[in-house]
Amino acid sequence: MEPIVHMSVKSLAVAAVEPVSVFGREGVESLARQAVNRLRGETVEDRVDGEVLAFTQLARAGDLLTADMAAVLPGLDASVSLTLAGSFHGHVAHVAITFVEPVEESEVLEAWSESARLQLVDPPLRLDSVVESDLVSLTAPQLSPGGPSFPSLPWSMDFGWGAPQAH
Repeated sequence: MEPIVHMSVKSLAVAAVEPVSVFGREGVESLARQAVNRLRGETVEDRVDGEVLAFTQLARAGDLLTADMAAVLPGLDASVSLTLAGSFHGHVAHVAITFVEPVEESEVLEAWSESARLQLVDPPLRLDSVVESDLVSLTAPQLSPGGPSFPSLPWSMDFGWGAPQAH
């Protein structure tokens, strides 16, 4: 968000997906055992944060992510949903940003391309393409058709991001 904060961001909606690697090696190993048990049709004894996650997803409270966003972007309206996925690695988020004033796609792309921590990638964004990188990978934003001809729609953009670890 840092590269575009100067563009008068009005609000932000984030749908984030976390892998079991947020629970460290123990979480990853437990997920592997869960997957084996489920594939064999056996009872799953192992738990990751008290849950069976192999081949499923779990909606979670996004309180920590919301608090982090509030600390980084104070005063910004933000909506967060968080899902814990039964996958081993890779953080993914879909982000919708609404601006106070219209922005040009080229302006957003230029701002992001100047950031040392971001890399723009063509969709689809595959998690296996970001595993060996310390960069946050972003798909190019898609601007909504808002503006003078569609006054009821906000000026906004949607993009996806992926990273081998949360940044």
